[in-house]
Amino acid sequence: MQRYKQVFDNITIMNFHDMTKGGLIEDFYCHAMPDAKNICNKIKMSKNNNDIIKRNPSETIEYMNLLNAAEKRDYIKVTGTSDKKKYNIALQKVKQHQEETLELSSNDFVIKCPPPKVLEELLEKSLQFQKEIVPEFFFSPLGEAALRADFEMKKSARKLCSIDSEAILDTSEWRDFFKSLNEELSKRTV
Repeated sequence: MQRYKQVFDNITIMNFHDMTKGGLIEDFYCHAMPDAKNICNKIKMSKNNNDIIKRNPSETIEYMNLLNAAEKRDYIKVTGTSDKKKYNIALQKVKQHQEETLELSSNDFVIKCPPPKVLEELLEKSLQFQKEIVPEFFFSPLGEAALRADFEMKKSARKLCSIDSEAILDTSEWRDFFKSLNEELSKRTV
């Protein structure tokens, strides 16, 4: 932190676990950027009716990860063109295959998770970082306990895992799908 203060004279640390300042968006515009009074007021006024604050639902990246892994294996060639249409078409076809042909969701892919030891190290580093950067918050009731609970929730919900692209691509179902899709896309002028 001291290193940054040598270069920058106004550093604000935001803790997205701390909801006592109205949440991340309000904290940013009303506290980290104190001169942004207009947007701060609009955010405070719109809290109940959601005029300004649009939720960003998380999009699944599993299909993108699978497509990229298939390309690394040379099952398909969709990147490296100046037009992204081919990639987007392929991405949509991957999603369609999983959800419509196989009647599964992105949650049904085989996954791989970090070993418990790695997860424990990650949690400990997160706790250590929070303790050093925002000690007053860390020692508050919302600090360490909330971070541990949030981490456990993410761990049990398997949000710290990723699809096992290698295992998926080892199946004839997906290998054949990508080879067929590659042929289809190579004939198409996008």
